[in-house]
Amino acid sequence: MGKARQVMSIKLLDGLASLSSEAGEFTEGFVSILSQGDPFCRIWSDELFALFGLRGLSVRGPAWLSYIFLSGTPVGAVDYKGRVEWSQINDLRLLPDCWDEGSLVMILEGLEREAGFMGHKYVEIHDINDFPAQFHLEILLGEVLLGKGYSLEDGKFIQHLI
Repeated sequence: MGKARQVMSIKLLDGLASLSSEAGEFTEGFVSILSQGDPFCRIWSDELFALFGLRGLSVRGPAWLSYIFLSGTPVGAVDYKGRVEWSQINDLRLLPDCWDEGSLVMILEGLEREAGFMGHKYVEIHDINDFPAQFHLEILLGEVLLGKGYSLEDGKFIQHLI
């Protein structure tokens, strides 16, 4: 690793430590979903890319990339496609550190809150960690999704918000 890269890695750790220390002020965990255009994400774009492998969008048209932070720690990335009434998630990338029921529930509730802010009526998840939705039915993530009211329709997890 080059000297500049080492400095950036240290800078990322310091920045995340700072964010985590601020998160420590809360008694419970919290989820933040920040667009790749957010100043924090722009500063750490190389490190976030290294964590999640997503720098650009998978589709053309109205779309955006966001990063998921759980109590100040980056745990996921979301590749969205803009639709009129729903949040179409083309790929949800999650790090293994957040694959416990409590964290998954918080992340899903954060995604649903984001969809609600945009006036969307439902959330549609196509792929998770580059695998089709139905691949996750037999593991904890599938159980959590189904337990939160998501259904598997046409190979996608769908949650009706209204």
